[in-house]
Amino acid sequence: MSGNNKAFIKLNSKMVIEMVISNLSRIVSEIIISANISEDYEQFGFPVVSDEIPQQGPLGGILAGLKASSSDANIVVACDMPFLNIPLLKFLTTQIKGNDIVIPVIDGKMEPLHAVYSKNCIEPIENQFKENNFKVISFFENVKVDYVEEDVIKMFDPEKLSFFNLNTAEDVKRAREIYGWGEHYAK
Repeated sequence: MSGNNKAFIKLNSKMVIEMVISNLSRIVSEIIISANISEDYEQFGFPVVSDEIPQQGPLGGILAGLKASSSDANIVVACDMPFLNIPLLKFLTTQIKGNDIVIPVIDGKMEPLHAVYSKNCIEPIENQFKENNFKVISFFENVKVDYVEEDVIKMFDPEKLSFFNLNTAEDVKRAREIYGWGEHYAK
């Protein structure tokens, strides 16, 4: 999908970013969009923040969002995840108490762009940047992380569609098929 902005891919009549915003607006009072080309996202009417230093990757976006947020606990999701599961996101937010990050583990892999981060992560992320380490999980050893295992995730999202993202043309085709089922999934 290189060269294409995945957020603006249409699944039937809706852009993926519209689906993400619609789902998040059902459970949060503040939405902040992290993007390096803010003009592209101003049309949605939410604050848009950019990396302090360009090209820091997703970790730079997480940091910019955390700094701009008025909330201590923050849901962080990628712009190409159209099938967010509301009950799962609500559950993840309940687990942040006493933790700095709540992160799902699916198929043995952490999902750092579908997680909850506290503002306590700001300083450890900044410290990683000082070491030119931009890997999202690079600072996890310096914060308290709650790893939510797949068996718990499946109680909320048995098909794990929350973690479906758009990386290939085939993914887009599959997402359009799933979206054709209706919006029943975002209960």
